[in-house]
Amino acid sequence: MYVCAHLCAQRTGDSVNALTTGLGCWQYADCFSEENEGIRLFRAVRLVKLARLYRLARLLKQLRVAYPSSATLITSSQLFAVIVMLAHWMGCAFYWTGFDENGWLPGAGLVEVGEDGRLIPISAVDATDLGVSGGMCEGKNDCHLYEYMTSFYWAITTMTTIGYGDISASTLSEKFLASLVMMIGCCVFAWSTGLITSIITDIPYSSTRFNETMDELNEFMSSRGLSPILKAKLKSFYMLKFPTMRIYGI
Repeated sequence: MYVCAHLCAQRTGDSVNALTTGLGCWQYADCFSEENEGIRLFRAVRLVKLARLYRLARLLKQLRVAYPSSATLITSSQLFAVIVMLAHWMGCAFYWTGFDENGWLPGAGLVEVGEDGRLIPISAVDATDLGVSGGMCEGKNDCHLYEYMTSFYWAITTMTTIGYGDISASTLSEKFLASLVMMIGCCVFAWSTGLITSIITDIPYSSTRFNETMDELNEFMSSRGLSPILKAKLKSFYMLKFPTMRIYGI
């Protein structure tokens, strides 16, 4: 609590106010009441910081302009980052909804029932006290990783509509979240398909202009009824004039 108060005092400039009320440092509110879940949920206000992500779109545009030869790598990295970020959020939400007697966490062996009947994550239980779940991980860090990767694995298989079925939704909240994740997965699939298509068919505008000029030339020669020899000479002229098969309008 002293550390929390110190952090609050740095923001508010008032150590007394920080110790007594915690006003002005709501991001550390959970430090002052570890048993009050309502206060902990207040930390969700931090999610407004996600609005800063819009800066990434501007940064990606700047990178494409600065490094045009690496546009494919930049776009592929963007696609990978979006999928991983969405899977992370959906996995965390699915893990949170699993804390139910009939949820997926008890069935997957990721929680233990405490003496008071509350569900306790295996990462919070002493490894020597674990029963069936004990073989899944060794040590608190391994259990945290196992819990996260299981949730992340479910999010990926659901978003990609693979759905192996080894982990499935059972309660109402889990089914609602699974439906939402599947709809998001469809949207991501459509967006990623267009993005991948743009990468594959990414043709410089100068090359497109040359191809359009040659198509226009072919239409002109056909409409005028030119002889095959004259057509070949005209095409050769354009090939000699634009050996790189690109036309720049600057």
